[in-house]
Amino acid sequence: MTDFNPNSRVRGEFFYPLPSKNWFARAENYLLSVLAVPGWIRGIDISHWNGTVDFQKVKDSGIDFVVIKATEGTGFLDPKWQYNWRASLDTGLVVMPYHFFRSNYKGAEQVDWFMQNAEAYLDRVEGKTVLWWDVETADGVDITTRQNRLHGACVNTVKMGLQAGYYSSPYKWQTLVGNPVWTNDYFGWVAHWSNVSYPTLPIGWTKEKTKVWQNGIYPTYSWVEPVSGAGTVDHNYFFGTLQELRDLLGFTPPLPPDCCDRVAQIEQELIVIKSRIAQGELNDFEQNDRLTAVEGGGIARNERIFEVEKFIQNIKDATCK
Repeated sequence: MTDFNPNSRVRGEFFYPLPSKNWFARAENYLLSVLAVPGWIRGIDISHWNGTVDFQKVKDSGIDFVVIKATEGTGFLDPKWQYNWRASLDTGLVVMPYHFFRSNYKGAEQVDWFMQNAEAYLDRVEGKTVLWWDVETADGVDITTRQNRLHGACVNTVKMGLQAGYYSSPYKWQTLVGNPVWTNDYFGWVAHWSNVSYPTLPIGWTKEKTKVWQNGIYPTYSWVEPVSGAGTVDHNYFFGTLQELRDLLGFTPPLPPDCCDRVAQIEQELIVIKSRIAQGELNDFEQNDRLTAVEGGGIARNERIFEVEKFIQNIKDATCK
């Protein structure tokens, strides 16, 4: 199957509701800006339509997280999924996956397709990431069928050990999904492209459960903060700090491969030192000098070796998959 092209989006459906010029709306927007939680962090969402992304440039331009397309429907795997996921992690960015939801397939079937293609890569991230369901298209089914299938997708996402959320604009959500009773059982990612201090949420969504705001496209819209390395790209905010996002996901950023290589090198150096000590090949000065270079001096040699071994193993368990 062919995948959804984001360039086909009807942009007015993501601007809705349009900013009002009346005094009440201006006053409301001012109050929201005063009450807004400080410390929001920036992110982008990408797919193969963004080409080959330079994630170091992305990070250097102030981006902390990336939402990456993995799959769509029951038969499309994004050709950049593996590269984007690995390269983002290697650069130290927080990552989350998304699946483009197709209403003409059952939710459980779409979860199965996602897990079939993405589960092996999720193992590199500790904790329970959020799988975002991108809801944008009608796909020829009625609203009740769409509600049931989206709900089924979220229920089965949770059964697989992940957290569930959905992406939509106020217009799209009202038109395609309405306001089902289970709306706030899952997280929300709102797309409201406007130069405001806080987005308009779809009917039924709450601030507590809405975690991400897609506020526009860089460089298409002047109010969107610059992003390097990703071309024309969707820009987002997480309503919180980087640590709060990590806490939400249970996310421990893995060390880049070169760091894991260095850990392995230190481990081998320590083995050599232990062997030479055991064979009496190092004098006292050499023993102290070598061990100090590995971890630091000040305590008994055997205790220092044990502490270094334990430290190395902890790093490997936590970060080097």
